Amino acid sequence: METTTLGPLTVSRLCLGAMLMGGKTPRDEAIRMLDRYVDAGCNFIDTADVYGDGDSERTLAPWLADRRRRHRPYR
Repeated sequence: METTTLGPLTVSRLCLGAMLMGGKTPRDEAIRMLDRYVDAGCNFIDTADVYGDGDSERTLAPWLADRRRRHRPYR
């Protein structure tokens, strides 16, 4: 995946919009899409607390916490 800089961050050039996740995109489908997106090497997700009156972030938060927990390097 090609990357670019966004301020101090290095992000994938392809951004996944999460506006409809948890709303028109059911939670299980959103999780499948997020997993495939990240597994493809991407890391730039557009979300905001106003998307679906918070549904987008309520869908993303547990997915992200679980993903971090599962992929945390051992110390």
